Amino acid sequence: AEIVRLDGDELEIALDEPISAITPGQSVVLYDGQRVLGGGFIESARQHRNSLPVLAA
Repeated sequence: AEIVRLDGDELEIALDEPISAITPGQSVVLYDGQRVLGGGFIESARQHRNSLPVLAA
């Protein structure tokens, strides 16, 4: 995945592969192996780019 920091605490996550049923309000957790790097909640999803703007927790 590619992660880009937007304004404030927002991130945009571009996924390597499509994922179905991504829904605003779901949780997102970022891992490096078994180490948790951060997380937040899905704000919106754009299927055509496989990217997820999320509000960082």
